[in-house]
Amino acid sequence: MAKKSKETGLPVIIALVFFVIATVGLGVFCYVLYSDQATREKAAADAKASQKKAEGAQATSDNMNKLYRVALGVDLPDDRKELLGDPQTNNDVGNELKRINESLTAKLAQLPNPDKTTPPLKDLIDWAPEADGKVTAPPKQVLLDNLVKVVAARDLARAQAKGTTGSYDKVLPGLAAAEKEYQKASKSLDDKGNEIKGKIDTDLKALQTDAAARAKKYTDAEASVRGQLEKSEDDVTKQRQKIADLEKKVETLNLQIAGMQEAREKSRPDQLTYDDPKGKVLRRLSDDTVEIDQGTNSKVRPGLTFSVLPADFPSRGYLSRVRAFRVPDERGQYHTAERFVTKASLEVIEVLGPDLSKARVVPGSEDTVRDRVLTGDLLYNVAWKPGYSEHVALFGVFDVNGDGSDDMPDVVRDLQKMGLTVDAYYDLRTLKWVGSVTERTRYAIEGYSPINGGVTDAFQKEKTALLGGLGAARDEARKKGVQVVKALEFFPKMGYKIRQDVSDDKINQATARFLQGVTVQEPTVAPAP
Repeated sequence: MAKKSKETGLPVIIALVFFVIATVGLGVFCYVLYSDQATREKAAADAKASQKKAEGAQATSDNMNKLYRVALGVDLPDDRKELLGDPQTNNDVGNELKRINESLTAKLAQLPNPDKTTPPLKDLIDWAPEADGKVTAPPKQVLLDNLVKVVAARDLARAQAKGTTGSYDKVLPGLAAAEKEYQKASKSLDDKGNEIKGKIDTDLKALQTDAAARAKKYTDAEASVRGQLEKSEDDVTKQRQKIADLEKKVETLNLQIAGMQEAREKSRPDQLTYDDPKGKVLRRLSDDTVEIDQGTNSKVRPGLTFSVLPADFPSRGYLSRVRAFRVPDERGQYHTAERFVTKASLEVIEVLGPDLSKARVVPGSEDTVRDRVLTGDLLYNVAWKPGYSEHVALFGVFDVNGDGSDDMPDVVRDLQKMGLTVDAYYDLRTLKWVGSVTERTRYAIEGYSPINGGVTDAFQKEKTALLGGLGAARDEARKKGVQVVKALEFFPKMGYKIRQDVSDDKINQATARFLQGVTVQEPTVAPAP
C-alpha cells in the first residue's frame, strides 16, 4: 500500500481546528447575545414596576392633598368627586381621615377647660370614614367654616367687651358715690341697731319679769283647778253611777210598759165582734150588684168596701163565722187553720143619694149557693166611720192574691181609694219607714214575714235582717200607741179581699225581691199632717 503524504493531512487538520474554533466562537457569541437580552428585559420590567409604584404613590399623595384641602375647606372644584371616586386609594384616605380626627380630638383634650365648654369634634369637622374604613360621603362641616365662625364670634366679643368697658368707665363715678352713701347708711344702720338692741334688752327684762309673775300665777291657778277637777271627777263618777241606776230603772220600766202593752193587746176586744154595723143591704139588684143605705150624708165615695155578715150576726157572735181551712206549708204538707169568714165583700161603685149607693159584690168573695148576700145583711168596716176615715200604716210582705209577689203598691192604692189615709209603709230594702207613724195613726197593719229556714236556707242572713227590721217596726208602732193588727184578720173586717191560704213557699217567693236587689215600683203615701 502506498503511504499517505503528510502534506495531504495537514490542511484537513487545520480546517478541522478552524471549524471547531468557529463553532465555539459562534456559540459563545450567541450565549453572550442571549444573556444581554434577558438582562435588558429584566431591567425594563423593573423600570415599569418602579414607574407603576411611583404613579401609585403619586396618586395617593394627590388624594391625600385632596383630603387635606376638603377637610380644611379650600378644596378645588373636582377634589371631592375625584377623592370619593378613587377606590384604589380609598383605604389610605380613610386611615388618614381617621388619623386627622384622632389628632384633633387629642388636641381638643389638651385645651384648658375649667367650665367644661370644650366643643365636641363634630363642632369642628363632621367627617369620618365608614365602619369598613372607606370614605364614601363628603363632609357635613369643615375646619375653615368653623374658623370663620370662631373669628366672627371673637370679633363680636371684642366689640361687646369694648362697649362694656366704656359703660363700666361711665359707671365708675356713680359707683364711688354709691359706696359713700352705702358707708353712710351702714353707719346710720349700726347706730339704729345699737339703739334698738338697747331697747330690746330693756323690754326683754320687763317681759321676763312679767312672765315670771304670770308663771307663778298660772301655777297657783293650775293647782287650784286641779283640785277642783279632782272634785269634779268624783262628782262625775257619782253622777254616772246615778245615770246607770236610772238607765236600769228605765229599762225595767220599758219592759213593764212592753208587757202592759202586750197584755193590753191581748185583752183588747175584737173590733169586729163589738163594733157596730156601718149599714145594711137594702136590696139585691142583680147577681153582682146591690143597694146599700149609705150615701152622701156619710161621705161615701166609690172604692169604699164593706164586709157583709148575716142580719143575725150580733146575736150569734164571732164564733158563728169561724171556719177551718187546710193551708199548705213550705214542704207542701197541709195543716188546719181557723179563719173568720164573711159572707162577701162589697165595693161601692156609685153614690146615688144622701142615704143610697150602688155596690158590686167583689168577684170570688161570695158563696152564691150556700151563703148568698141577702136583703137586710149587715155592713162592717172597722177602718171607716160615717164621715171619717182612719189613718193606717203598713209593714211586712203583702201577697193578697197568693201569686208569690208583693202587692204593697196595690194595697196602698186600694186603701187610699177607699178613703183611708196611709201615713207610712215600711221599706224592706232600706229597713226604714217611708212616711211617718204619728199620733193620728190608728192601726199598724202587719203583713206576712219571711220564712227563715235556718242554716239550710241560702238567704238565712238576709231573712234574719228582714225579720229584725220588721220587729223594730212593730215595736216602734206599739211605743207610739198604735194598735198592731194582722192583715189576715183586719182586711176581711173592712171588706178588702185577701186570700187566706197563702203557702210559706209563696211568701218566700214574694220576699225574694227584697233579698236580690230587684227594682220595684214604690207606692206613694200621703204626707203626714
